[in-house]
Amino acid sequence: MTEMETIDISEIPATWALCQSTGCERSGECLRHLMCHQMPANRTWWPCLLPAAVQPTATCAHFVKAEKVRMAWGWCQLYDQLQGRKLKNAARLALTEALGSKGTYYRYKNGERPLNAAMQQMVADRLRAAGYNGEVFFDRYADAYDFTS
Repeated sequence: MTEMETIDISEIPATWALCQSTGCERSGECLRHLMCHQMPANRTWWPCLLPAAVQPTATCAHFVKAEKVRMAWGWCQLYDQLQGRKLKNAARLALTEALGSKGTYYRYKNGERPLNAAMQQMVADRLRAAGYNGEVFFDRYADAYDFTS
C-alpha cells in the first residue's frame, strides 16, 4: 500500500465517493481506496462506490491517482485588477455560467473551493473570452490531493 500522509477528512467533499474494493489491481495507488482506509474509526457513514461500479482492472472509470497536484484558490486579487465595469461584469457572467450558479461562482472566487489544473484553465479561458488580456493568476497555490474529480 502506498504511504500517504493522513488527511483531515474535512478536506474531502461530503459527496466524494470512496472505494472499498479489495480486488482492484490499482487500489494501492487510488486516492478513493486509500482515503477509505484512512477514515477515523468513529466514522460510520460516507458515500462509497457500489461494487458494480468498480472495475478491478487498470481501466476503472473511478480511479483517481493518489498524488498531489498544484491546486489554486480564489481570484479576488485578479478580479480587483480587471479594468472597467463592463469587463468585470462580462467576466463574472462568463464564470457564473461555467460554474453553474452565483453561489458556486462566489465559493470559488473567494477561495472556499480549490481549482484543479483543468478548472484553472477554464477560468483563464473564460476571462480571455470576456476580454481580459493580462496574466491570469490566483490568490493562493498549494500542492494538494485533487478531490474535484
